[in-house]
Amino acid sequence: MKAVIRVGTTGDYPPVTDYDAGTGAFCGQDIALIEEFAQDQGLRLEFVLTSWPGLLADLCAGKFEIAVGGISRTEERQKLALLSRPLAITGKVALVRRGEEQRYASSRRSTRRKPRWWRTTAAPTSSSPAAISSAPG
Repeated sequence: MKAVIRVGTTGDYPPVTDYDAGTGAFCGQDIALIEEFAQDQGLRLEFVLTSWPGLLADLCAGKFEIAVGGISRTEERQKLALLSRPLAITGKVALVRRGEEQRYASSRRSTRRKPRWWRTTAAPTSSSPAAISSAPG
C-alpha cells in the first residue's frame, strides 16, 4: 500500500489549479506537477480543498503536508513554512491604459516595506503596453 500525501490547493486559479465541483476533480499545471512528483516518489495523492485566506493556517494545522497552486512567497509564509524554489516565473503584469503612463511614473517610494511593484525600465511600446510589472515569485 502506498503512503498518502495530502496536498492543499484552492482550485480557483486556472490554469495553475482548478477544481470541478461536479466531479470533485482537480486539474492544472501545479496539479500535474504534484501528480508526477507523487508517482516518482511512490505516493498516493489526496487533494484537500482550501482557500487563500486559510491556506497557511490549514497547512500549519496539519490538514495537508504540501500546498500548490500559484502560491507566492511572502514574509509570513517564509516564517511558518518551507518554500520551494519557484515552480515557474510567470511574467504576470499589471495593465495600464495607454495615455495614463505618467500617472504611475512617480519615483516616490512605496510605503510598503517590500514593494511588490516597480516601474519597468523600458517605455511602453505597441508590443509592451504595460507601464508597470509585478515582481517574480
